[in-house]
Amino acid sequence: MNDNYKVGLVVPVYQTKFIKKIIELLDKTINRDDCIVCLVNDGQEEVKQEFGKIKFPKNFIFINLSEGKCFAGANNAGWDYLNKNFLNIEYLGTINDDTIPKSHWLDYLIEALESYPQTALAMPIMETNEGFLKTRRD
Repeated sequence: MNDNYKVGLVVPVYQTKFIKKIIELLDKTINRDDCIVCLVNDGQEEVKQEFGKIKFPKNFIFINLSEGKCFAGANNAGWDYLNKNFLNIEYLGTINDDTIPKSHWLDYLIEALESYPQTALAMPIMETNEGFLKTRRD
């Protein structure tokens, strides 16, 4: 594995139905060799079994927690793992397993952070058809 990862992403996973889709979408939309994606199983046996069946793309890893720690705990476990194992990471992020990322989304976030060095957080806009965050017509 590459020791020079600049970006570490964590994907907390709770159910099997989104795993293959999020892996496919992240592999397709992250156009960087300096990003490592860590999928974290929050102690679910069915997710652990599903992880065992998947051929992960380059720069994708997974960890299985022995017990449920909820979203924040799974996220923190992933960040902790990345920080301990990939010492050159400069940016940490989290993406939900049901997200539909668009092309170059991560490049835009990194560009925003690097353009404004005192910025501590960058996040994409959520698109939805419902509620007060409604950003799409259909």
